[in-house]
Amino acid sequence: MKKIVTYLLWITFFILHAVGVEANQFCFASAKTYYEQVYCELQAKGKAKGLPSFDQFKHNNEIVQASLLKLPAERNRIVLPPPKKPTSSFVEPSVSSVEKNESKKYESDKKEDPLKTLSVQSEPAKEDYIARKFEKISDDGSATQCQLHAAEIQCSTKRYRLVGNKMNSRLEKGVLSETNKLALPLFQPGEPLNAYVSSAYRQYIDRMLAIGLGGVTMTYARFAYLYEDLQSKNVDFIRRFELMYSYLKSDKASMSISEKIPVNLQLALQYCELLTERRYVCAAQGQNYIFELE
Repeated sequence: MKKIVTYLLWITFFILHAVGVEANQFCFASAKTYYEQVYCELQAKGKAKGLPSFDQFKHNNEIVQASLLKLPAERNRIVLPPPKKPTSSFVEPSVSSVEKNESKKYESDKKEDPLKTLSVQSEPAKEDYIARKFEKISDDGSATQCQLHAAEIQCSTKRYRLVGNKMNSRLEKGVLSETNKLALPLFQPGEPLNAYVSSAYRQYIDRMLAIGLGGVTMTYARFAYLYEDLQSKNVDFIRRFELMYSYLKSDKASMSISEKIPVNLQLALQYCELLTERRYVCAAQGQNYIFELE
C-alpha cells in the first residue's frame, strides 16, 4: 500500500511538473507588458534565479517589477526603462470586469445585427481607451447571416472552423528555423495609428498560426496594450516582437503540445471580428479564439 501511495505521489509530481514546464516554456505567450517580457527573456536565458514565479511577478505593480528586474537585467545587458505613465488612459480590463460587462453588453446588443457591432467589443473597457477598429475586409453582405456554434462560425455558404495549436510534425518545413521571421510592418508616416496596429496584428496572427501556436495568441486588446506599453518605454515595437517570436519558435521546436481545442461556451458572435476574408478572431474572458475558413 505504501508503495502504491508513493508511486501515485510521484506520478502527481511528474504531471504537475510537466504542466509547469510547458507553461514556463510559453512564458512569452502570456506576457502582457514589457516587464513581463523581460522576465520571460531572463527565464529563457536561465537567469531568473532569485525572481518570484511568473504568476507572483505579474501580481506586482510596475515599480516593484522594475525593482525586481533591475539587477538581473543589467547583468544580462537587457534595457530596462523605468516605469512611465501610459500614453493613454487605457487599463487592460481584468477577467472579472470582462465577465461582468459581457452579459450586460449582450443584453443591450442582442436585438441588433451582431456583425454591425463587432468593433473590438471583446474587451468592453477598450471603448473608453480609443476607437480602434479592424478594417472591414468584405462588405458583400453575407456576414449578416453568420451564426456561431461552439467551434464553428457559419456565414451563408462559408464555414469558419476554430483552430488551435499544431504539433511540429504537421507544420510546414522550416517554419521553426531562424530564417522564418515575424516581420511586422513598418509604420508609415501619416498612417492612422489604428490602421497600423491592426495591420501588425494581422501579421502577428498569421505568423503565430504558421508555427502552430494558434491556441495561445493575444487578443487584439492585449496586443494593442502591449504596443502602447512598449511605446511608453521607448522600446522598439518591431524588434521586441521579433525577439519574442524567436523565443516562441525555440520553445515550440523543443517540446510537444496538445492539439486539443477548448471550446468556450460563453463565446458570442458580438465578441468576434472579421480579421481577413479567411479568418475571424474572437475574445472571451481574456482568451483569444481564431476561426479559419474551411
